[in-house]
Amino acid sequence: MIDTLSSAARPRCGSAKQTGESRMAVPKRKVSKSRKGMRRSHDGVSKPTVTICSCGEPAMPHRACPACGKYKDKQVVGGSNEQ
Repeated sequence: MIDTLSSAARPRCGSAKQTGESRMAVPKRKVSKSRKGMRRSHDGVSKPTVTICSCGEPAMPHRACPACGKYKDKQVVGGSNEQ
């Protein structure tokens, strides 16, 4: 007797389609504390760098001051507290 289903269409015994379960990746070994720490070593959040503008207000570096609108002591944007 010749099978009409090709080998690709034939369900495997105990396949996820037959049992209704989904397959997912499972680790072979426990990840050690050292290896976990090495993987997470680049995930730390750093504090934002803040510079003090000539007007005395804190400002982000390489950006115009939000208070006075100056960048490198030159007026580039119309600020809220113009002096």
